[in-house]
Amino acid sequence: MKCETVMILWHNKDPIYSTDFDPSSNKFCTTGFDNEIKIWGYTKNKDGHLSVEFLSSLVKHIKPVNIARFSPGGNLLASGSDDGSIVIWRLNQNAIPPSDSSMKEIWSIVTVLRVTTDVYDLSWSSDGQYLSSVSTDNSVSVWSPLSKTHQLITEHSHYVQGVSWDPLNDFMITQSSDGTCRIYRNERKKKKTTTQSSSSSTSSSVTASEKDKDSEDNSDSNSNNINNNNNINNNNNNNNNNNNNNNNNNNNNNNNTTTIEDFNSNSKRKLNLVISNVLSRRSYNNSSPVGDNIVEIEQTHDESKTKEESLTSHRMFYDERASTFFRRPSWSPDGSIFITPTGKFKESPTSKYQSTSYIFSRHIRDKPLIHLPSNNPTVVVKFSPIIYKLRHDNINDNTNTNKNNENLLNINYRMIFAISSQDTVAIYDTQKTDRPISIISNLHYSTITDVSWSSDGTILLIASSDGFCSYISFAPNELGDPLSESDYPESLKQCILYKQRALVNTTINEQQQQQSNNENKNNLKRKNESNTNSEPNDSSAETDSIVDENEQTKKQKTDEVIPNTLPTTIPTTLPSTTSENTTGTGDIKPKRRIQPNLIKK
Repeated sequence: MKCETVMILWHNKDPIYSTDFDPSSNKFCTTGFDNEIKIWGYTKNKDGHLSVEFLSSLVKHIKPVNIARFSPGGNLLASGSDDGSIVIWRLNQNAIPPSDSSMKEIWSIVTVLRVTTDVYDLSWSSDGQYLSSVSTDNSVSVWSPLSKTHQLITEHSHYVQGVSWDPLNDFMITQSSDGTCRIYRNERKKKKTTTQSSSSSTSSSVTASEKDKDSEDNSDSNSNNINNNNNINNNNNNNNNNNNNNNNNNNNNNNNTTTIEDFNSNSKRKLNLVISNVLSRRSYNNSSPVGDNIVEIEQTHDESKTKEESLTSHRMFYDERASTFFRRPSWSPDGSIFITPTGKFKESPTSKYQSTSYIFSRHIRDKPLIHLPSNNPTVVVKFSPIIYKLRHDNINDNTNTNKNNENLLNINYRMIFAISSQDTVAIYDTQKTDRPISIISNLHYSTITDVSWSSDGTILLIASSDGFCSYISFAPNELGDPLSESDYPESLKQCILYKQRALVNTTINEQQQQQSNNENKNNLKRKNESNTNSEPNDSSAETDSIVDENEQTKKQKTDEVIPNTLPTTIPTTLPSTTSENTTGTGDIKPKRRIQPNLIKK
């Protein structure tokens, strides 16, 4: 393992807010305070040293860019900014960069989406059909980015700082500075898989009746869990049995949903996300020994704090008082577990809070399996895309904690994930979660903002607000032997099919987008022809609107693309277009008045 900080002026010494690897090539992107998205290429030598090469700079946003994420197929890139815009980019294979430019790639804009405030995080669905964005207006927007439709969810009471899609496209999780983690499920898809004749309406928000049903189900499950907390070992065995049963059921469901016909039918279904779980509070487990990571939680939809409540439970996550700009959760590559950062754990009412991250099972979403303590509030979690074989040397450790942790996850393969706080990165192994594989700290002078794994799982890139990026490089097979494809679990095979479907979906939509772009070009030509007789000031103003030379023209260029994305923003561009075409419209109106038969007579 090698660790190094790359001494490059990534964004002109400005803070870096996110980084993400392209799953289809040796490229990655970074975003920062300079309003740009940078595309980088990399090569790795035998010694594990990383060589970074600048490829392109994507300029469209007029405020800092907080997030950028490649699509599952790798052919699209989504970026979100403080200016409230979400830009979908794609690499223009036919464009040739200018000879006097340092850029080696040209990226074009597919579409621009709009929200009302700052965009903090983005997440693609595994099939590429949906893109979720979270904002500082406490809302979550789920877009079908190329068809420009979306579902708006407004349930959080404070900034939403993180979002992550389930690789199996069943769930979506969000985290907010209101101290809650909300889990949404695709209700229409769930009903379709159980009954073919059922149907559900695609509402734009979650109704109160759906919340009540979920709260009743969760309260019943929590009461059962609390009653069974007398013995930790029994509780673990019950969890294992539930996991085994749920895994068997999941395998049966996967066998029914991995055909191409099912994927085609799923692509035609409309999205309808409804609330499934609200994670907010944890009940104290007095019977568990001190230092044990196993926890129980109690969900409450009532946010009022009372003395009785403080003696029986505590908040699971930090609220807005935590100095973290992002709370980025992550799903495992097989979709079996997910991890939420910025958590806090309290052993008893008299003990102090401890920063932690919670691990949940997709089948037991209201009950964390374990929690992983840290010295400071955690910011981001990211799983490696590679699944590894079990290591037999870990089994030789006969401590009770290791046995419990291995039995809790109950999987016959290993997954690697990284959890980053503001100053430390810890790398864990699902086979042995009692302590991390490695801990890396003091890499940067300022807060760590994001981490990302390469497609082969040998590079972990770390971004910081001090304006620099670091990487942790692993030798081949240093983390273990990758699992052979024949031994892949059914859930991972289904995720791979979704990614293949994502590439097909975006490719088809690209052709449609090219047709719309041609129509836009024809419209521009018509405008140019109609304005040939206009004054020179008008023509210069038109060329200035096309050439992006300063911040004012950037804003104008952004507004010109918006009418093709959201109709609500059309009035913002009307004054500029009418002011430029006043002479043209003045000439057209008299001609229309002269055309009647009176002139012919």
